[in-house]
Amino acid sequence: MVAGSPAVASAGAAARLHSEFVDGAVDETVLRTSPLRRLIAESWQRSRARGVNPDGEAPSGPGRSTRSAPATRSPA
Repeated sequence: MVAGSPAVASAGAAARLHSEFVDGAVDETVLRTSPLRRLIAESWQRSRARGVNPDGEAPSGPGRSTRSAPATRSPA
């Protein structure tokens, strides 16, 4: 991709919007009126509702593993 192309600008705008959403400066109303894909906005909202910290470690507790899932290989 070429710098300044719409895809690059959109990725930068999405990153800023995500940062503002995580910081609490942007709410669901702003997401609904943004050019962000609805699927992505809904994912962010589900994460917030469940207390998931997108910039932190996975929560631990009963029934939750702190280890990463093993990598899988596709059959050849």
